[in-house]
Amino acid sequence: MTWIAVALTVAGAIPLAVVLWVRPPVPYWLLGAGLSASWVGDLMMYRSGGAWDVAYLWLPLQFGLVLMGLARTMRDRAIILFCVPALGIFSAYLSGPRPDMALTLIGSLAVLYLAEGRATLALYVYFGLGTVLYFLMAARAGTPEILVPWAAYQTCRVAAYAAFGRAVYRAARP
Repeated sequence: MTWIAVALTVAGAIPLAVVLWVRPPVPYWLLGAGLSASWVGDLMMYRSGGAWDVAYLWLPLQFGLVLMGLARTMRDRAIILFCVPALGIFSAYLSGPRPDMALTLIGSLAVLYLAEGRATLALYVYFGLGTVLYFLMAARAGTPEILVPWAAYQTCRVAAYAAFGRAVYRAARP
């Protein structure tokens, strides 16, 4: 793993570190944990030698946490608790062992639909632009051409983390 990849992997922990430091309202804790799930995903991909199928383990966790942070009612949270794992299993059946497409698309669209408040910009960058770049990266999986969309995707992630940090700080200090 190059130093750039290590630095970007560690950067995945930034959203969780921010909520631990600033202590914002509870929904931001779920959003921060969900955004930091990519840190776990990067470590799993590294440990598996770059196997894309490990995404079927951490992507449901990421979308579940973020959607729980955006849910308005307990009923919505119950629906999310049922639907996200079921969608993860369906996506693994549909796409595996290739890069996930179904769960990422449906989960990202759900996040974009529900996004509101101070974290909206971070969520739009991560789950809007980030999803487009993920699909470009997945289309080039296993080829040298993956590096350009990979670099753009990583830049997008870091920008989303910065926007999330600002949103958390502003939510905790109105």
